[in-house]
Amino acid sequence: MKTYVFLVLLINLLFTSMSFANEYADDRRKMKIMLTQIVKDLNDGSLNNFDQYLSKEAVVTFYDGEYATGIPAIKKCMEKMLTGDNPVLKSIRTTAKETEEAKVYPNNTAIAYGQIANDLVFINGKSMHIDGRWTTSLIKQDEQWKITSLHFSANLFDNAILNEAKERLLMFCSIALIIGFILGWILKKHKKSL
Repeated sequence: MKTYVFLVLLINLLFTSMSFANEYADDRRKMKIMLTQIVKDLNDGSLNNFDQYLSKEAVVTFYDGEYATGIPAIKKCMEKMLTGDNPVLKSIRTTAKETEEAKVYPNNTAIAYGQIANDLVFINGKSMHIDGRWTTSLIKQDEQWKITSLHFSANLFDNAILNEAKERLLMFCSIALIIGFILGWILKKHKKSL
């Protein structure tokens, strides 16, 4: 009898833990679809659909440290970078993935985070690859997940911009060293001729 009770309790516990683990599976699936669609829209250059993923008071912090609050300000910031009168970027190619499954909480909130890779082409034709991270918090409103905050960041100590600056500094120092040797040689020759 004790073995039978133990087995029933064990099976009950197993099914309870399985149902708990799958409790938010549909929510996580919807968030993954949203992530895929956001990346697709961004790569297509379509900013028109972006506001459907945002809550009205959403805050987005971009790579350059600039942030925007509210849908109109966020769209304006993105348009300034991509499609405005003087855009910074000609195109952007993004891939993003979750590092782990989103953390979903019983109060209709969630946190998701992961890795992002961007291939940027600037208006001047220069291109750059940036690997970074993204973190977002979400809220479920009317059975739809909406982004309340989104933050992008790159490694401060190892990134494409810093690497380019190091390369330029190395090139500048090499050129300065060569010019220094040439000037030294010329001055030495000139001094001997006097």
